[in-house]
Amino acid sequence: ELLQTQSADIGNVVDERQVRDLPLLGRRYSELAFLTPGVVAAAAGITSRGEDTFFNANGNYATWNNYTLDGADNNSFSTNLQERSPQVVQPPVDALQEFKVQTRTYSAEFGKAAGAVINASIKQGTNRFRGSAFEFFRDEAFNANTWDNNRASRPKGPFNQHIAGGTLGGPVFKGKTFFFGDFQATRTERALSQTATVPTALMRAGNLSELTGAMVASNAFVPAGCVDAVIKVIAASCIDPVAAKLVQLYPLPNVPGAGFFNNNFISNGILNNDINQFDIRLDHNFGAGRDNVFARYSFQQNDRSEPPVLVDPVASGDFSSNYLIRGQNAVAGWSRVFGSSLFSEFRGAYNRVRSDAVHPSFGIDSDAQYGIKGVPKDPRFYGGLPNTTIGRVTRLGGPFFRPQYQTSQVFQFAENLTWTKGRHSMKFGLERRRDLVTYIDLRSLNGELSFNDGRYTGFGFGDFLLGLATSQRLTLFHQPDLYADGWQVYAQDSWRVRDNLTVNYGVRYERFTPLFDRANKLTNIDPGTGQVYYAKDGSVFDRSLIHPDTNDIAPRVGLSWNPASRLVVRAGYGVFYQQSDRYGSESQLGLNLPQLVDASITANSGAEAPAFTFQQGFVSLTPATVNPTI
Repeated sequence: ELLQTQSADIGNVVDERQVRDLPLLGRRYSELAFLTPGVVAAAAGITSRGEDTFFNANGNYATWNNYTLDGADNNSFSTNLQERSPQVVQPPVDALQEFKVQTRTYSAEFGKAAGAVINASIKQGTNRFRGSAFEFFRDEAFNANTWDNNRASRPKGPFNQHIAGGTLGGPVFKGKTFFFGDFQATRTERALSQTATVPTALMRAGNLSELTGAMVASNAFVPAGCVDAVIKVIAASCIDPVAAKLVQLYPLPNVPGAGFFNNNFISNGILNNDINQFDIRLDHNFGAGRDNVFARYSFQQNDRSEPPVLVDPVASGDFSSNYLIRGQNAVAGWSRVFGSSLFSEFRGAYNRVRSDAVHPSFGIDSDAQYGIKGVPKDPRFYGGLPNTTIGRVTRLGGPFFRPQYQTSQVFQFAENLTWTKGRHSMKFGLERRRDLVTYIDLRSLNGELSFNDGRYTGFGFGDFLLGLATSQRLTLFHQPDLYADGWQVYAQDSWRVRDNLTVNYGVRYERFTPLFDRANKLTNIDPGTGQVYYAKDGSVFDRSLIHPDTNDIAPRVGLSWNPASRLVVRAGYGVFYQQSDRYGSESQLGLNLPQLVDASITANSGAEAPAFTFQQGFVSLTPATVNPTI
């Protein structure tokens, strides 16, 4: 491979041959970024959020990388990576001409992010028809059983994956207009060996003698005669009828062993993950060859269904969800050659990614079936049971933060002008963009309950059977509708000082507004004075409640010296700004009072009244019943 001697940026170009020939997990092109020095896998907290490749470059967060596709922004703008990828679309490897990973000291042309820049380009059609077809498959016959299955004497579950598709490119009008297209379908069926801790048959009947620790019989909120602390038994007549129904949602233990122990149940539900995606590109050269226009549209849809650990969708017990993720990326460009030294490129781009995640019991009126009172019945989020944590056993009910809906969009217009004069290659650019996101990312729309050890009977499970909760939590519905505007401008020069020495220098200016809400539903607080601020029409601060950052000037300088035919020395310095950090919605000003009401009640000890009983239900929650000064 030839040494690159005319640029100071640190990175790696992966060409079509490497993309095609190197083995890739899941056929994800971004896996090849690991060929670049300084690139390592991100921490488990990020990588567990999806199948796409999450990597850190030179110590920068995986969410700080900047992805472009044919020069168009390919970064989602969601608050928490719910789309399971930092990219809006992830093109099939067979569709890529090449991609380049730049990890540091890249030129002033690139900005908006402090991490790596990943530039990918879709293939173009030529004067000859060319195509390909492929299928990659993984069969369960080649898989071993899991350790958990072997421990429980359970058979191996299925694990089958098929990735198939094809590409085709060629002329529409020879020498003038060309097309390229691709399609790829991925089908994954995989058994998940998941363990849980479930109550035994004795525990369901109120006999808690299998639990370690002391039981409490004398508590002001436990009716007399209901608890025998010596033999650790709750009288059957005292078991709350709602709890008696709910406990039957738990499956019985199926892992061999005596008594009650952790991870006494294993399930092998099927994860189904179906992905359909395609790209289509058109290129046209005008008469004299000085003008070229192109347009590309990319689409990707992921339908994912995760099995609940407790098998029953109402019981759930974990964070299992059903996902619909749909990404779209479109770009059109016009380039023109002005004489022998001036070249112009204009691009307009748009991307949109929708990600819906709902719990398996979404839409099921389980509260009415089992007798839970007080949860608002709103069809936008209602369904299943409250997320119920019970001491020593796996939680019951659907996950919190479900359902969760997010749609992010990016509008982008950019002009780049390249001017070559002598030993100088200068480039100037301007970009205008708008990033939008609307989301529902709320913790307890369907309610939360907890039954903790050390309260009324000494055992959280005993409190559950009596219907005496440690805490309750409920969140009212609110959907922020946010956007931010951005302007970026740069100038740079690549100066070939000598045949073996190139100096790259330039400067970039970036200005991004804080997030606005279309309805001005934002609230902020001054921690020094306690004063509360509410968004209103007016200046940037009036609307966003954050003073805008207007001094993001980013100088860049680097040199590349080639003292010998097999040696290149590079050095550089630059300032890089990260304009937004897309992980979690907890810090969003749109999720403050009064537009969002999120309230909890907790009993800190057994001397305090239970925060919730099945007979009373959830406390009525409205903006009017909440004291905003608390």
